[in-house]
Amino acid sequence: MVFIIVFYVGIIYLVFFKFRLLPWNKISQAISLVVGIIIVTGFLVGLRNLAPASIQAGTVTRIVEIAPQVSGRINSVPAERNVTVNAGTVLFTIDPTAYQARVDDLTAR
Repeated sequence: MVFIIVFYVGIIYLVFFKFRLLPWNKISQAISLVVGIIIVTGFLVGLRNLAPASIQAGTVTRIVEIAPQVSGRINSVPAERNVTVNAGTVLFTIDPTAYQARVDDLTAR
């Protein structure tokens, strides 16, 4: 669209200022403005009606579901959504209270 506007302004410059084929008065200014608006509107209407579109569009990316090997209450999730993470990055922390109680129970036996 920017290309169309720059091209149109270039034509206006060549016709009215460089080669002086037409006079630059109020009538030619109004006609140039109306024609420019019609061209841009026609481009936008054509783009709206002819460009492919879908409500069901989606993106394809690698998403890996994560799950802990143990169950428990999650204290915090320092990892952010939709951000690439490297190996070794802490994704979430689990409350160690239940595990420590189980370890204490097993060592007591």
